[in-house]
Amino acid sequence: MKRVRSIDCDLFALMNANPKKVEASLTVQAEWAQKAVGAITATPDAPVAYYGIVHIPFQFLAGSRFSTYRRIELFELERGSGHWRPLLKNKKAREPLSIQIDRDGFSHPFEDVAIRISVSYTVQCNEITKVLPPHFADIHLRIENPRIDAIETMDDVLGICAAFRKEIDSDQIRGNRLHIFYSGPVSLGFSLGQRISPTIHGEVRVYNYDAGASPKYNWNLLLTHAPTEEHVRHH
Repeated sequence: MKRVRSIDCDLFALMNANPKKVEASLTVQAEWAQKAVGAITATPDAPVAYYGIVHIPFQFLAGSRFSTYRRIELFELERGSGHWRPLLKNKKAREPLSIQIDRDGFSHPFEDVAIRISVSYTVQCNEITKVLPPHFADIHLRIENPRIDAIETMDDVLGICAAFRKEIDSDQIRGNRLHIFYSGPVSLGFSLGQRISPTIHGEVRVYNYDAGASPKYNWNLLLTHAPTEEHVRHH
């Protein structure tokens, strides 16, 4: 009989406090990652899965922490039933998601690059201008008709991740500060984080979205292997 070992990372109380305890949450997540790495190392042949309801910067941070591991199985919460369902490899009855990329601001000198990733909803440019320095370049990676529950299969995830990695590996933007604004499911956020290497891509900040805050992107996290309070920036 197979045994499932659950390694939980519960940030609910910390991230629902007023004010949010982001720095304490980083400590909890770091301890979780260390336990997970230990479990994977001890049982290298066991399948590994990731799922949860997670703030955007922590999704990317978790993914970047496991960027060098074999493929991790992903689950998404099924709306209405409350059940977690695995992402299947593909869905033959459906066309692959159409991925589009728009670029703006590359004709003038820049040091900052905004990467907007619109899957569940459109990341609006007028919201990110409130937290970025002037004269930034803008890359908008989006699916046609952003909508919730658009991601159904691993092929969907891998297609968007491949387009994302191609952009951040581009000679035109490497060496600049990258600012990631994401709207999509946790499974994809984690997988995008797996494509980021601080040693290769330099300074990468991932922003959290809060519809009730002003500005809506009111804090971000610098991705490093061991982020602390000094890597969190509030707006």
